[in-house]
Amino acid sequence: MMDKADRQATLERLEQVGEDLLKQINPQEFAGEAVNWGSLHVVEARWVVTTCGDYYEIVVDEVAPEARRFASYVETLYGEAGYDVQVVTEW
Repeated sequence: MMDKADRQATLERLEQVGEDLLKQINPQEFAGEAVNWGSLHVVEARWVVTTCGDYYEIVVDEVAPEARRFASYVETLYGEAGYDVQVVTEW
């Protein structure tokens, strides 16, 4: 089990990795999706605990909440980088 300092370090790393991953995305692949490419950022990484288990959640700002294709793509990029996360998008 991770202690608080390790968990915090993981959350910070997830934010940094996410910023790098967002820079790799080709806006042309998401034409028609509501994304503000000029202000796109990971604004928060969370460790979520539920009755069904726990997971990391990444919040990407400046993307419409209904842009599931975009969120799924970012989840795939994280997975390729070795991280299992769920992505939430918001304005």
